[in-house]
Amino acid sequence: MVKNSFSAEQKKIIWLSALGGMLEFYDFTIYSIFAAYFSKLFFPASNTLFSLLAAYSVFFIGYVIRPIGGII
Repeated sequence: MVKNSFSAEQKKIIWLSALGGMLEFYDFTIYSIFAAYFSKLFFPASNTLFSLLAAYSVFFIGYVIRPIGGII
């Protein structure tokens, strides 16, 4: 039988880290769902393709910079 080797504090740290990761990915999911709305609201409406690409590029930059912020 495998014995649980984590202390109560370690379990708490694992749970809170997992919760933070879930909330972060939830945030990125919500942004990607509403990217079409954001593209019309915040970027030039003259070219819808450019607006959508700009909205997704903001998403991409945030996703790439995330590990750098975690290191800092």
